[in-house]
Amino acid sequence: MPSENRVFAQFARSAMQGEDIVLHTTGQSEGNYVYAMDAVKAILLLLQKGEAKQAYNVANEASHLTIKTMAEMVQQEFGAPDAKVVIDIPTENMGYAPDVKLWLSSQKLQRLGWQPTVGLKESYARLIQWLKEQASE
Repeated sequence: MPSENRVFAQFARSAMQGEDIVLHTTGQSEGNYVYAMDAVKAILLLLQKGEAKQAYNVANEASHLTIKTMAEMVQQEFGAPDAKVVIDIPTENMGYAPDVKLWLSSQKLQRLGWQPTVGLKESYARLIQWLKEQASE
């Protein structure tokens, strides 16, 4: 949705508008990202082939990175040539969560036949295209 305020959407909007991407932390939190349709396919596969009482991770391991690295990729691939990633940590406590190091393995799910098909760069390309289409309506 165009009003989405999570960091991935903020990065996309900044890049689209030719603005700097501003981080209010050092951007060291790590995570795995997965394209929504890849996640849906994983869930449907688990409904068919998943074992009862088992846990599975739905993650694109190739899309594991820090927030700062993601910001840099978005700026480089989709931002204005003169825009940059800026770290501007507020002096007052804004309530940001501490850095997280989350590395999920999807090997168990992959053994059932699932593979992610859309990487992070392509995910952003599709998101930005969709946001542009929404803005023109």
